[in-house]
Amino acid sequence: MKTQLLTKSFSLALNNLWRNKLLSIATVFVIGTIIFIFNIILAINFIAENALSDLNQKVDLTIYIKESTTPEKTKEIIDEIASINGVEKITYTSKSDALEQIRNSHPDLSLAFEKYNLDNPLPASLSIVTAEPGQHQEITKFLEQEEFNTYLSNIVSNNEGSTSKIFESVSNNLINLTNFTKQIIFWLIFTFIIGGTLIILNALQITIFNRKKEISVMKLVGASHGFIRAPFIIEAILY
Repeated sequence: MKTQLLTKSFSLALNNLWRNKLLSIATVFVIGTIIFIFNIILAINFIAENALSDLNQKVDLTIYIKESTTPEKTKEIIDEIASINGVEKITYTSKSDALEQIRNSHPDLSLAFEKYNLDNPLPASLSIVTAEPGQHQEITKFLEQEEFNTYLSNIVSNNEGSTSKIFESVSNNLINLTNFTKQIIFWLIFTFIIGGTLIILNALQITIFNRKKEISVMKLVGASHGFIRAPFIIEAILY
């Protein structure tokens, strides 16, 4: 009995949608437009966050370590740098690793080392990836303290001068864009829930008004309130 009631209600709901084709199309179009706009803003937010992440991965400092620095002290320096706010990744490159990289990228230069018996003149280094370009100055200032002078030979920023300002400007713009789109997404979800509900309720009200006589007849012949109500509930679900 319940299965027959559900089947009949579903059939009536489909008939309602078909009889009010223009209303159904308009309702679905408006809701679809809201979802489409939401997806565009979501895509902008996704692209901005990925661009910001890629940009941040290209922002780093290179610190060259003196040969007299022991591995234990190097480990201490790495731990101290890691504790600085904004440091996301630290990569240690030993003298032998640096020489191997030179051999792979500049084989002629590595041959020159052997030719002039230079052994391995390349220093060990630390590559620091920061969250934002503006944090370079804070890290550099920290490492320029007198206690590090004995162990570090040089600090090089891969984004010095005007390039650093460009990176910082682009980074700030991307951060502002992601924050703005997050706010828009929140309010758009809120608007979609309220607006979508009102649109569907309005469509159902029009359908009920158009079928007012049919509903009266159904009541007169003894139809239950559940049977009368079920097609409209199913119609709302289909919307």
